[in-house]
Order: sequence, then C-alpha cells, then structure tokens
Amino acid sequence: MPAARTAKCPEYSAQYLVHGRQSECRSMGRTLGNLQVAAEEPRPIQISSTTTWLNNVSTSAVQLHLAFDSTANAPPPQLCKLRSKLEVATYYGTSPWEDYPTTEDMECSNTDREACVTTTPLQSLDLTSIQWEKLPTFYSTAKDLADAASVSSSETSSPPSYTVSVTVPVNLPEEQALVPTFHSCLVSRTYAIDLALSYHVPSAICKSTLNLRIPLEVVFGSTKSGESE
Repeated sequence: MPAARTAKCPEYSAQYLVHGRQSECRSMGRTLGNLQVAAEEPRPIQISSTTTWLNNVSTSAVQLHLAFDSTANAPPPQLCKLRSKLEVATYYGTSPWEDYPTTEDMECSNTDREACVTTTPLQSLDLTSIQWEKLPTFYSTAKDLADAASVSSSETSSPPSYTVSVTVPVNLPEEQALVPTFHSCLVSRTYAIDLALSYHVPSAICKSTLNLRIPLEVVFGSTKSGESE
C-alpha cells in the first residue's frame, strides 16, 4: 500500500457547491430575479507545532460574492443570517480505490467503503445591516447604429443588478481534533465548510435558504517561534 500523502482537495465534484450557485427569487407566483452566489476557496488551515509541544491552529476565511439580477425592477432580497459548520469526513475501505472518495459514494450500495462524517457548528453571522451595491445600468438601442443619424432609436433600460461581498471567518474550536488533509488507497480525511444563507424576498411570506459546501484544506507546518508561518 502506498504511503499516505498530504493532498489538496480534488477538483470540485458534485459534493461541493462553490461556484455558480443560483436561486430563483419568487413572490406571489411572480419571478423577481435570480440570486447568484460564488465562493473563493479559503486559504488552508495550518497546524503548527511549537517548542512547547503545543499546537497552534491558524484561522481562515471564506469570501462570498453575491449578485442579484432583477427581472421586474424588484429590489434585491434582504440578507438575514449566515450559519457555518465544519464537516469532517474520514473515509476508509477494505479494498483500494483509485479515485477520491466522496459522500455520494457512501450513499451508494458500496460494501467495501465506509465513512465517518461529523459536523461542528462554527459561527452565525447577522447580515441584516449589509447593503447591496447597485451596478450601473446599461442601455441597448433598438435600431442599428448606422441608422442613428437619421432615425431616432428607442432606448430600453435594462433591469438593475446588485452585488455585495461577505467575509465569513473560519475559526475552528480549540478542542477540535485535526489531522492534515490526506488521501491514500484505503483511508482519506477531508474537511469542508457548510454554509446556510437565509434571505427574505420582498412580499414573500417565508424566508428562503441557499446552501453551499466549500472544501477546506488542513496542512501541517512546524515553527520554532510558536507562530504560524
């Protein structure tokens, strides 16, 4: 069996919802626009050993970029709350595998693969004070520019678009047992940040929730000064 190696998270698979996550905003049976969310992969969490035999765990953050494209000149949804959880998954099997294991594999009837998945609540952020930024409105002419000198063209205003960015701190609990992310042919350990973004669409009765799962890498590095590199 080849030795275990530290590995970065594999290319985004179906188990990760990172880029291009989109939700249609509706109210009273009417479509008001589309809410899109993209996340930047956070920098790795570093475990650093010190001369005092204590481990330092660095912090990280997830940068979320939200965009709302209105289809009916409707205002953007009111952001409410963002909850984050740490997901720790340990995969193991009785026969070697050649691919990266995922939670989807465990849901199938694979008797030679098992997984132990735990979640730990991290933070809950209040987003009610965050303000959307309205993007400049662009116009499109109904006539060809070649006819603009002789024929007055009608201009139609495009529906407004809005954008906002949110930084989600990733501060792991001190009592959290961490080992570096690794993959071998029989055992793997992976980490992910699960995000639940709740928002309220104007005139809607209930809040809506959009979920994302962001891969998180944990690495090991020793320092002499007791500070993370």
